[in-house]
Amino acid sequence: MASEKAKELATKQKAAIKAEKLRRKNSDDPRDWGRWRQFVEAYKRTAEVDPSVTWWMLGVGLGLVALIAVLGIVSNMAWWAWLPLALVSGVLGAMIMLTRRVKYAMVKRYEGQPGSAEVALQLLNNKKYTYDMGITATRQLDLVHRVLGPGGVVLLGEGQPARVKPLLASEAKKHEQVAWGTKVTTMMVGDDTGQVPLAQL
Repeated sequence: MASEKAKELATKQKAAIKAEKLRRKNSDDPRDWGRWRQFVEAYKRTAEVDPSVTWWMLGVGLGLVALIAVLGIVSNMAWWAWLPLALVSGVLGAMIMLTRRVKYAMVKRYEGQPGSAEVALQLLNNKKYTYDMGITATRQLDLVHRVLGPGGVVLLGEGQPARVKPLLASEAKKHEQVAWGTKVTTMMVGDDTGQVPLAQL
């Protein structure tokens, strides 16, 4: 009787493990993916916006391999000493380049859309900066965001300049009254004169 219950329990556990594996395999949540799938998906999404990512990765990876190979040969190192180092450095360099191009592609993909400043704000160092999205807004989706950091309070406006400037001025006045003595800076996100492009935030 006990052995039958143990067998039944083992069967249920195997079925649960199999169902979990299937769920993770078909999941759209990156937290359920393995490292390799995350890497492939990041590459695919970046290549959609930035087709040159392949050449950047190959250039950096092969360049590092060639550099270490030349240094190894010139310094008379044994091939088994410099070859693994060259390969690992090449892969690492390509991964670092992919990370940089992912950030660039992410900013480029959302440029010009309402709320696009959040993309840049997510890349801030969380230990130094905190931000609040959409502390005030209009019906036309003009937004003002707040960033707190070592430089004081920064208010970012995005949308139609004629509508956003009064919003920024009003919020700046409120923040100066509440946070007396703290520097309050206002910026407009955009590509026109006097505005800060999204990629430079």
